[in-house]
Amino acid sequence: MTAKFRRLTLSQLREVLQSVDEIISYIRHAATVELISRAVGRQLQPSNGVYNYVDGDIIIVAVLTTPSRGQEVTQLTEEDIAIYEVTVRFE
Repeated sequence: MTAKFRRLTLSQLREVLQSVDEIISYIRHAATVELISRAVGRQLQPSNGVYNYVDGDIIIVAVLTTPSRGQEVTQLTEEDIAIYEVTVRFE
């Protein structure tokens, strides 16, 4: 398996998701979901679900750049998260 990561801005994420009919979020952190929802113009909900890869999926990973242990972060800006598009290939 090979995984390729490409860093995206929120604007680039919006472009990537424009042609996608269905977005399923597996993000549990409410502030991250809210920031991404506003950026892409779609209402996403926090989720505790477990993701299982399906061939052809567009995988987006969002990571807090400065996580605060023991503190719930409730306000985020684009500078507070790193977003990656992940392409997976099985060889």
